Amino acid sequence: MKEFLMISGGIFLILIALIAVTVLAIVIAVFIFLPKYLKSLPQTMELNEEAQDYVNTAILETVNDWNFKKLYDRATPQFLELSHSEETEKIVAFCRQLGKLESYKGAVGGWHSPESSKEMYLGSSQKFGKIALGNYVAEADFEKGSATIKMQIIRRENQWLINSFTISTQGVITTLGIPTTLEALVETDQKKRLLEALIKGDEPKD
Repeated sequence: MKEFLMISGGIFLILIALIAVTVLAIVIAVFIFLPKYLKSLPQTMELNEEAQDYVNTAILETVNDWNFKKLYDRATPQFLELSHSEETEKIVAFCRQLGKLESYKGAVGGWHSPESSKEMYLGSSQKFGKIALGNYVAEADFEKGSATIKMQIIRRENQWLINSFTISTQGVITTLGIPTTLEALVETDQKKRLLEALIKGDEPKD
């Protein structure tokens, strides 16, 4: 019995020690990361609001009178390369068959930056990197049916651009542009900077 109590007491002390270490680690993490988070919070919220406003404006400018020129004015170079294809013209004609816009529900979604692998509504990055990728979804009603609209936007050097535009209606999904991933964007950006550095004869910078 005495031996059992000694073993139980030892296990109890170990558990107490583990709990104390865990609590201490949490406290230290809070004191280290919380100030940084609070400092970046207003900027993060501002960027999220900026992205959401950009998407809503771009969608409404496009679907109000189906003026795709306004969409192309905001497009990435990759998107523009595909804007004059025969398939694109068919997609534009299909969208216009929906008729005039009757109601629009604001876009919802979030953006990613290289500093975080999670979708960021409120993030902890102060710099946000040179690249950010946003994916947003909106619902809209038109004269001849309802549609789900998806838009992917890319932020480079403080400027948002549209990378893809998708409309789903009556079981038909049509997409202008080619959606990408944050990983692919970062890889492309790194290759571009490496090539520029090699051309200039400089060392590539991170």
